[in-house]
Amino acid sequence: MNLKTSLYCLLSIRSIPLQEAVDRLPYAKKTIYNAVEQMISDGDLLKKRTQDGVVIISIPNDFYHQRLKELYITLITRGIDPTPLISKTTQKIWKHIGSQNITAEEIAEKIRYGSVTVRKYLHLLSNADAVTIISKKPLSVKKNEGNELVPLLDDIILDKKQNENTMYIAGSRPFDEQILPPKELQRKLYDHPRQSMSITGTDFQVKGKGRHVIYESISPDSDLEHIFLSSLCTIDGVEERCLFLIHSKKMIMEKLLSYAQKQNMVNIVGCYLDIIHHLSHSLVDKKTIALFSCYVQDKTKVFLKQLKEYGKQGWEQPYETRWNVDLYLDLDAIRHGVRAL
Repeated sequence: MNLKTSLYCLLSIRSIPLQEAVDRLPYAKKTIYNAVEQMISDGDLLKKRTQDGVVIISIPNDFYHQRLKELYITLITRGIDPTPLISKTTQKIWKHIGSQNITAEEIAEKIRYGSVTVRKYLHLLSNADAVTIISKKPLSVKKNEGNELVPLLDDIILDKKQNENTMYIAGSRPFDEQILPPKELQRKLYDHPRQSMSITGTDFQVKGKGRHVIYESISPDSDLEHIFLSSLCTIDGVEERCLFLIHSKKMIMEKLLSYAQKQNMVNIVGCYLDIIHHLSHSLVDKKTIALFSCYVQDKTKVFLKQLKEYGKQGWEQPYETRWNVDLYLDLDAIRHGVRAL
């Protein structure tokens, strides 16, 4: 175990005075000072001086470093040296290991390393139980998804900054809304601890810096098309959230149609997209409208039930005829949402 790894293991337990690190680690004082300064320069350590003049060193509180700290603790408490498992070689190899079998030779070809080196590191990962060896000749492995090291290595090595299903909504309200999977929400809490925020579905709400953000956690398996369909059943969704989803251009309309068919929502989705098309051709094109119009369902759907008590405004009839819906929407509110994009 090298000095930087030893230092990180020590600091993973708790923040300590720099002098304590010098006293406790079996390295020369100057060597430790140099390593600390280099790690601070690299952004891997923080240093602050107390009122008494004591220099305290600690691990940064952002998501990446907190997960790295957790990895160090997990490894050393299993009797495993973290050094080779966080090396650049391991990182390159790990990026090509998934839930499907892959051979050492295939990985070696992808990263342009010798197969002997790849085999060595695959055995290290196997000893840590992070991968499962499927066969020895040829050496074939896959991730051991049930092992707690796997999500830690994924977060640290793959370090996906933003899930493709993460959605940010600014809108005209005095707060922002972010819809994201649990892991991305965890990252936000670590990386922006002083943010003014609240989390939907909980009573957690804190004041802080910047514009208030409402976080909404969604299932990791949810995609934007599912979010769109569930949002289309709410007033806020129709007048704001769905517009942002359309504006993001991230949805796959064929997938949206498939989901809508399964939930008997083709008429509602098609009608809504048609309305948005007439308000802004750049948001929804004719091709999309034509796609949904081919699958209009026989059963008349009420859209939107929450607004039925307010009656109709007189513009609905053409859409009701085309899409077989009983339409109750606030067109002015939707038009305002489109203009706000």
